[in-house]
Amino acid sequence: MSAGVVLAWATEAYERDMITPPETLGISLQWKNVKSYLKTLEYLVKQPNEFYSALARGTEYAAKK
Repeated sequence: MSAGVVLAWATEAYERDMITPPETLGISLQWKNVKSYLKTLEYLVKQPNEFYSALARGTEYAAKK
């Protein structure tokens, strides 16, 4: 699973209000927002909460959460 796929899935879910700002730790997932994507990638590695931990395991796993 590539990081790009995970970011795209999370962005779509965020835009559809399936993921909330508290889950993303205040990061606004929006297309072309490079700073937000870099921070999200950092959180995918560090896994500071349940959302990022699930997302790090892939989109299929995260979708079930």
